[in-house]
Amino acid sequence: MIQKPYTLADLPSSLTDSGEILTADVHTVAGPSKKKRSELAVAIDYESVNLYNVLHQREMETIGDD
Repeated sequence: MIQKPYTLADLPSSLTDSGEILTADVHTVAGPSKKKRSELAVAIDYESVNLYNVLHQREMETIGDD
């Protein structure tokens, strides 16, 4: 049976009506190997990148304009 979906984290909203939200997986690259990590990168309106830890359900870091 599939469980009911739940919210991992509330994302900030776009500042404009036509805003764009992009998401991507985060990987670690060490030499020839590439490993998927438990974080999710989220960019909103090309202004900042927020890193969310999916396992611990919390925001880890925000990089961008203040």
